[in-house]
Amino acid sequence: MEIPQRLDGKVALVTGASRGIGLGIAHRLVAEGAKVAITARKPGGLAQAVKTFPRVRC
Repeated sequence: MEIPQRLDGKVALVTGASRGIGLGIAHRLVAEGAKVAITARKPGGLAQAVKTFPRVRC
């Protein structure tokens, strides 16, 4: 799927982002230039998801 414009300067919150579709969406938003915050119910899964991003700022 192609996003018609870059998301530079935009902020997104992705819930359920520790795995699956949520994690995939978060990665795509980052690739398109958005600043992304992710959440999940399980802290362990969230910690693993954070490791999959190239740059993390907490």
